[in-house]
Amino acid sequence: MSLVLSLRKGHDFYVGNTRIFVSWISSSTRFCLKLPDGRSVVVQDDKWYPLLDRVFVMAGTPKSTDQMSIVNIVIQAPRDVVILRGNLYRGSRKVKVCDTCKGSGSLKTLVLCDACTGHGCPACKSGFVVETFKCPDCEV
Repeated sequence: MSLVLSLRKGHDFYVGNTRIFVSWISSSTRFCLKLPDGRSVVVQDDKWYPLLDRVFVMAGTPKSTDQMSIVNIVIQAPRDVVILRGNLYRGSRKVKVCDTCKGSGSLKTLVLCDACTGHGCPACKSGFVVETFKCPDCEV
C-alpha cells in the first residue's frame, strides 16, 4: 500500500519507531533521507529505493513547479507497518494525565484522628489527619 507525505528539509516521519528525516533537497524529484544508523538514501522519481525492511520510497510528482522546497515522498509498505509524520508520532507519545488525581497517582482525604477521635489534639490540631491512598482510576 502506498502513502504520500509532503515534507520540507529537516522535517521527519517515523516508520514504526524509526525516525527518518529529509536531510537535503536538490529538486522536487531528487532529495536525501537520513536514517538513525547514519545511512543516507538519495531518492529520485525513477525507481523504488529500499529504505527499511519491507519499506520502499520514491520521489513523487510535485503539485506545482514553484514548490521546490517541498518534496512528495511516496512510501510503499505493508499495511501492518505504522508510518506517521513526526509531529503526529510525537503527539501520540504524550503522557496521558488521569483526570481524578491529575497525574500524581494518589489521592488524599481527611479522616478522624485515631488519637483524639475528632476532638483535636497536639498531633492533629483539628481532629482530622490526611490519609493518602492510590488513585483507583489510573496506572501511575
